[in-house]
Amino acid sequence: VKKMFEKISNSPEMNSSFRKLYPSNTWIVKRIVGMDEIYVATYEHNNNRMLFATDTQNRMAIDSDGKVGIGTTSPGGLLTISGTGDAIRIESTNSGEGGAQMDMLHFSSSPADNDVHGVINFGGYYSGSSSAYGSSIKSIWTDVSAKEAKMEFFTRDDSDFSNKMSITKDYAIPKMNFHYAEASSTYAN
Repeated sequence: VKKMFEKISNSPEMNSSFRKLYPSNTWIVKRIVGMDEIYVATYEHNNNRMLFATDTQNRMAIDSDGKVGIGTTSPGGLLTISGTGDAIRIESTNSGEGGAQMDMLHFSSSPADNDVHGVINFGGYYSGSSSAYGSSIKSIWTDVSAKEAKMEFFTRDDSDFSNKMSITKDYAIPKMNFHYAEASSTYAN
């Protein structure tokens, strides 16, 4: 029975291409399948992070701050997902009316009116590798003790974000002319 944790420098059976991918201060977790060794995870002591690989490619990282990166070894937030295709897919197998659900919860020890308790930002590259946000949706408490809130929709005009529409508990308030299409005609309110 081989050791489950083994330091790279103490592993003479590892080939040179694997040694180039992982420095000698790295600890690995390996799973033995028949005669083949499949390397599943590495712990980099100097960087104090854990890397998870498949087919010698790093797929996920947990850094020293507990940030998780999927498709990146340098997560910028608590969870950073990088790659092509669908980044997040939520599927529900509930029958009946229950569907897939995503909750964004703000647990403040002192909630107050006008607290922003949820934001979704949309953006990307606008020139080369320069990025910016282009639009945003915010959920804001209007009367936190009555559990009343509003949603605000923002768009960007160069450097300024402006609120284009708010939806309160009573109604929607367009901030400017509102255009919609119906039967290939455009109407303005």
